[in-house]
Amino acid sequence: MNNNTPESVAEENETHTSDICLTQDALQCDELFSEELASGDQDGSVKICQPELHEAAPLVDTETLQGVESEEVPAVDGCHDDGFFISVTEKEIAISGQEDIDSDQIMGIDGTILESYKEDSSTNENGPFFMELAQNEDSCSQMEVESSLNLDIFSSKLLDHPYCKSPLEEPLPESTGLKSGTRKGGKRNSQKASHVADEQLAAWLCGFLDEVMKKYGSLVPLCEKDVMGKLKEAFNEDFSHRKPFITKEIMNYRAKHPKSSTCNFRVFYNKHMLDMDDLATLDGQNWLNDQIINMYGELIMDAVPDKVHFFNSFFHRQLVTKGYNGVKRWTKKVDLFKKTLLLIPIHLEVHWSLITVNIPNRIISFYDSQGIHFKFCVENIRKYLLTEAKEKNHPEFLQGWQTAVTKCIPQQKNDSDCGVFVLQYCKCLALDQPFQFSQEDMPRVRKRIYKELCDRQLIE
Repeated sequence: MNNNTPESVAEENETHTSDICLTQDALQCDELFSEELASGDQDGSVKICQPELHEAAPLVDTETLQGVESEEVPAVDGCHDDGFFISVTEKEIAISGQEDIDSDQIMGIDGTILESYKEDSSTNENGPFFMELAQNEDSCSQMEVESSLNLDIFSSKLLDHPYCKSPLEEPLPESTGLKSGTRKGGKRNSQKASHVADEQLAAWLCGFLDEVMKKYGSLVPLCEKDVMGKLKEAFNEDFSHRKPFITKEIMNYRAKHPKSSTCNFRVFYNKHMLDMDDLATLDGQNWLNDQIINMYGELIMDAVPDKVHFFNSFFHRQLVTKGYNGVKRWTKKVDLFKKTLLLIPIHLEVHWSLITVNIPNRIISFYDSQGIHFKFCVENIRKYLLTEAKEKNHPEFLQGWQTAVTKCIPQQKNDSDCGVFVLQYCKCLALDQPFQFSQEDMPRVRKRIYKELCDRQLIE
């Protein structure tokens, strides 16, 4: 006998109708979501479908209503034991189902562990309908995971890690895990305390500078490399961290030793003599004078005597004013045509140039650090060589001479270093060295020439 009253039957039918309505809504949402997911794969965008509640929803019991308010999808009838229960929160998705489900952990940006499950197809015994529903629910879960990741990516602070900052900004020592003053590799930025006191260092510098003044007559050829190298040899210690103190002591020494204290300084080599006024032309942006040019040319010639002959800087001037007879005696002890290279500096009032003669190839070349070509100077040298060949009985050199203007050579960028360039041309050509120098090297070249003149030998 049926104990159900008409009212209870109607109530049960309403409840059953509500459950069917919700189930259909879930299936429709899954189908719409599958279609939108397929279209989203094509255009790169994804839209998430939210289920619509029918008018029958208010008739659901209290537990079902609470499940809807907490964004929980009710379980489908007939699969509450082996089905899926999906719980969605803002940063976490947990899918509970069978015990034999494989799981892969996904770590979110903010450290949240996202779990995605793959169901073993062999354990699904509810037929193709529930398999399709499970696949749709898995797709929903995956999209919820991606949505959660996107939210985390744009809401979390990505630049709080030291190595995510701009390349122009270096990470702070505290954020990199390194102690203050420590570089990668365990080295410390701060220099260890020196065992040399300031008074001891100042006394050593004073003695060293006295030796420089005695040898060179001034501190013009002194460079930082010389000072630091000597300090390293004397104390077996790196003084790079004490450069400000060393510079201050050198300046104090200069102030206490005026130029007049070395006015009697002289450099002698063969028939050449240089005083402090001559050597001072190598300082700063001064123009080199004839004495510097001639003595340095003598050093070059003596370095390779069988190959090179260097003419005095007054040779061309004398040749122009007095002709061949005015310079005939200049080569009475030398046979120019047995040499390989002739170096002839040309001084035209305020500018230095160089003429070279390749004897074996009979080529006269012109070198100028400003790109100037004085044709009359080259012609004067050509006529001189023809006359010299005739006077010295070398008929083979009476013809076949060619002239050339050498281009693509180092050029000066000021109005004061033409003499330095000429001497550097001469040295490189005589020693078969490439022209690997430029205007930026001129301060260093000036100091080197100063040392070479005082030491009376070239520094290769």
